[in-house]
Amino acid sequence: MGWLAYPMLPPSGSSGERRMRQNTRFVVPTALPVELDRSHVHALISRGVNAKVVLLVAPSGYGKTTALAQWARQQTLPVIWLRLNEEDRDPKTLFTDLAQASALARVRMETWDRVSLLDLSREQLIAALATDLNAHDTDLTFILDGGEHLGSDAARALTNLLTELGKGHRVLIAQHEASPFNAAPFVARGEGLLISANNLAFTPEDTRAAARQFGAQDQASTAVQQQYQGWPAGVMLALHTQQSSMPVPATALVQEVVNTLPPEVRQVLPYLAVLSTWSAEEARSLSIPLPVGWLDAVLRAGLPLTPLGEGKFAPHDVVRELLTRQLKQDLDLWRVLHFKVGQQAEAQGQPYSAVRHYVQAGREDLAMRLAEELVPRWYRAADWLLAREALEPIPNVQLTAPLRSILALALLETGETERGRELAQEQLRSLPTPTAHLTLSLDSYRTGDLPAMIQHIEAGLALATEQRDVIQLLRFKAAYLQGVSRIDEGLAVADEAVQRAEAMGDASLKIATLSIRAYILEQKQERELALRDHERAYQAGQQLGLTNRLMPVVDRMALLYVGKDRITEAVQLLESFLIACERNYPIGVPTTQRRLAQVRHAQGKTDDGVVIARQAFEELLRQENPNTASDALVYFFYTEVLRGQKLEATLAFDRIRVLLGEEKSKLSTISWIRNREANAYLSYVDGRLDDALNYLDEAITENLKVYNVRNVLSELLKAEIRRREGRLTRSDADAVLEALQKRPEDVAEVRMVHPHFEPLLREFVKQGWSTSVFRSLLERCLMTAESAAPQVHLELTTLGRVKAAVNDQEIRLGHVSAVEALVYRVLHPTARQDQLADEVWGGADLKRARQSGHTARSTLNASFREAVKSLGIPIATDLILPSQGRRNPEWVLNTAVQITCDALTIVESRDPKEVLRLYGGPFLPDSASEWAGHYREVIHKHVVQVLHEGAAHVEPHDPQTALAWLVKAADLAQTPEAFERVVRLSRQMGESALTRAAEQAIHSLKAGEVAILSRLYSLN
Repeated sequence: MGWLAYPMLPPSGSSGERRMRQNTRFVVPTALPVELDRSHVHALISRGVNAKVVLLVAPSGYGKTTALAQWARQQTLPVIWLRLNEEDRDPKTLFTDLAQASALARVRMETWDRVSLLDLSREQLIAALATDLNAHDTDLTFILDGGEHLGSDAARALTNLLTELGKGHRVLIAQHEASPFNAAPFVARGEGLLISANNLAFTPEDTRAAARQFGAQDQASTAVQQQYQGWPAGVMLALHTQQSSMPVPATALVQEVVNTLPPEVRQVLPYLAVLSTWSAEEARSLSIPLPVGWLDAVLRAGLPLTPLGEGKFAPHDVVRELLTRQLKQDLDLWRVLHFKVGQQAEAQGQPYSAVRHYVQAGREDLAMRLAEELVPRWYRAADWLLAREALEPIPNVQLTAPLRSILALALLETGETERGRELAQEQLRSLPTPTAHLTLSLDSYRTGDLPAMIQHIEAGLALATEQRDVIQLLRFKAAYLQGVSRIDEGLAVADEAVQRAEAMGDASLKIATLSIRAYILEQKQERELALRDHERAYQAGQQLGLTNRLMPVVDRMALLYVGKDRITEAVQLLESFLIACERNYPIGVPTTQRRLAQVRHAQGKTDDGVVIARQAFEELLRQENPNTASDALVYFFYTEVLRGQKLEATLAFDRIRVLLGEEKSKLSTISWIRNREANAYLSYVDGRLDDALNYLDEAITENLKVYNVRNVLSELLKAEIRRREGRLTRSDADAVLEALQKRPEDVAEVRMVHPHFEPLLREFVKQGWSTSVFRSLLERCLMTAESAAPQVHLELTTLGRVKAAVNDQEIRLGHVSAVEALVYRVLHPTARQDQLADEVWGGADLKRARQSGHTARSTLNASFREAVKSLGIPIATDLILPSQGRRNPEWVLNTAVQITCDALTIVESRDPKEVLRLYGGPFLPDSASEWAGHYREVIHKHVVQVLHEGAAHVEPHDPQTALAWLVKAADLAQTPEAFERVVRLSRQMGESALTRAAEQAIHSLKAGEVAILSRLYSLN
């Protein structure tokens, strides 16, 4: 087991200490003189050599730490050890600890050191940490002991970091069951190995080996093995205390060991229950009256402790359980000791540990003071799970009003809607706060109760004194005013919110306020201004990695891109953001799926759109967000109704009607319009055309009154009914046309239902009503769902000079070596980054070359974004997309950008005319790289070969052209053979001057001189 000691142990350090000590959290635990070898566990780990994640999951007492420490000590390459503690529930602290552990293992942490003190997002910190770890020149193995200490946010952040680490790196984690970290995604991908309690249990052979260590007979080992079912802690303690007649609780076995201690140690030992690690120094810091040599006595008695090195030991959970029970019998002493530990934790910058100890000490006032200091961090990074984990241990009645309100908001934002709502309502009954009102206004918005929403907003604004609260409430008020059709008032409120956020300098709030203002501008048909605000917010959010703030921005940007027929960009934007949500903001996944479903329809991928919309609908209802769920309903309801799947569609619609109702005064404008449209379609398929027209008239009238726009789904159905009744007129076609002109993104809805309305559209064309528009729309609807061609063309020129152009406009694409790296990637599509780095920066060691590669990629992306932005070509993602892999195995080029390079085009061409047009001079003329010189020679020879082949082909009917190509080839080749070709053909053609010039060139070559024939003779 590794925690049972014997009399031959050396002193623990209790009577003398070394001058310099390492932090034992980063040190592999030392071996005791006598340990039971866990070779079968080591074999399991070794068999999972290709697994990126190895997870040991078992209750206390299964020897997880011992097995990993033994395995670590057997490795030839260094193992990075980190013993987790409760501060690691904060992702930033976890990353900092991982970086420190890596640095101690001599991993160069240059990128991390540059950004670690900055106020960056979780995504940016992950990227920095992964960059350094991936750039290391050997595979790294991490062991994280104590995964149960991770918070939910930290566990998710760790999963994201592990995803970014490439092949070769390994992470082994030991944790209790039901801990937050889940290896299932890695196991599903074949990158994970799970070692459970069954694997860690003692085998009969293990127990016999342990019994021999204690001098027990095999019969005793057999009985103990059966009694404790291979539970290592029970087996070892039973053997040590010679309790084998019947199973004894683990705490009783530990008590047997404690009873053997000297009275002066045994009586005071429970004081140590408040400490997670034991050492003589830590006991002294709490003024615990333990005698000199107490730790050696404890070790000799065989108390279950894990040696951490430097005189420190970790008591087994069963030890702390027993001692805690004993210490709690003296409640005053329990509180005094926890208070001291809390003070120490606070002084050491460990707020979460300090909060826990202060709560145990009965000093909730101190715990809440620390928690209030953490609130800005929770707000900024949307760390609502972390907020819950810090605040929930404190009884609600003892929380301050602001903290109770924050907890209510955190519960609402993490899916505990009912609990969050009840807690906020409870807070309003006792002492109203702006945050409680904000929480309930958000809840009212999601449930569609707009009157309650505005009541809470106004009440919150009346109480708010902090700028953050005012801005948040103004943002919600602007959304409310837009929702009830008071567009101009909403815009004025949104403007105020943006101004306040900019004055405050809070980037997160600025993004949030810009996004609501942009949405209102859309409703006013100020689409270019709206897109400008969205893109400003998106760029800021991307730089800061604020996934939660970007959700409404991405949602609307995607729609505007569809309206501009930039569907590929919309898809890329949504798919990349969906990945970000899955990693960092799960509550945003269904909302993003809902918009992706719409864009799939715009692509013509109707079946995909229906499936995605259904998934989003169910999850949004589970989140108690019927308003957004009604939006998702659109993208499967109409398709199913018109395909004859009315029952399924109606059941879904009824779920929305039950939750939102149908009373106009209680619904947002858009929700009421959707309700009328859905009823119209149901009436239509039932054959109740008059009812359908009545519903449509209500929807159309409200849309025109509030938004001054028409909805294409309403106008199409109305026109179809009139067509069937023989009353179709030009005004019906004009109404459909107006709907598409004002909201071009609604082409998605047309493609979604076009099979049913195809006869109507053909009738418009037949009648000559806006023929070109409807014919084009029909053609688009009938197209197969293929990806649109890239709209951005990046042209790289490398022959004779180096330049880059986007859509024929020359741009600056970063420093020379960065451009050279991009050219290398284009010419070598299968090259991995190590190869790229080594070829382009071959003068440096591989580690620095990798760093140069990372810098080049960042430079290219930044330069490309700036260039396309200055040209008015917004693009959703970077030129070089993120890739997985320890050394970034490849640079993944954005498929939305069509990249051409003259060097690639020329080597693929066999046309002499094209080759001469493209060849402006040597390849990358200023590069001294060996690879560039090699490729320069390859292109040189290729051009010469193509010109020679072309000359031979055209010589019989066009000798003049053949001769011109031979002259050019000779100038490039600089070989006697090439000039002799000129001599032969020029002599045949009677070009005596050229013959003499070619002969002279041959003599010059033999003399070691460069001969340029075109300088000696011109065909012109």
